[in-house]
Amino acid sequence: LDEKVLDAITKFTTKHILSDVYIYLYDQVTRLQVQQRFITAMDLYKPEIVIAHSLGSVVAWDALKTHNYQVPLLITMGCPLALPFVQAHQQLIYKQDLTITGVNNWQNYMDPYDIVASNFKLNGPYGALVQDHTIVNEHNTKFPYTPSNAHSAVGYLANPEIKNMVAGYLTK
Repeated sequence: LDEKVLDAITKFTTKHILSDVYIYLYDQVTRLQVQQRFITAMDLYKPEIVIAHSLGSVVAWDALKTHNYQVPLLITMGCPLALPFVQAHQQLIYKQDLTITGVNNWQNYMDPYDIVASNFKLNGPYGALVQDHTIVNEHNTKFPYTPSNAHSAVGYLANPEIKNMVAGYLTK
């Protein structure tokens, strides 16, 4: 598709479905302010593990793409980066190259009922480094199903696979 058509599709889809993603992608002042908060935290704490959920995973990816941080473990959960319209927008900005350097291990977790992650894989478009995992968001096992439960950060963090990944890294 033509870049202008693709951008129009991205704008329409994000504006009407994922409004926070729309604001982040298209409002440059907001985008830079949000990125600066992440960059400040990275500079201050120099974390070994970055855990990012939803739009936070887009913010983390952007900052890790544009700054040369060394992060041994990146965990993304409910990540919209693989949604075709978000991916297309990022490709326009970064001239097709969606890989990031400085991350040694990138684990991406998605619930198949999470409409934000939508079971789209990051491995491939974002490089071979990404390991995609389909899991059950723990909120879906404790509450009646709703799309927001499938996207719950608390539910992702309660998942044994994610807890074991973090615990295993911390005990090294």
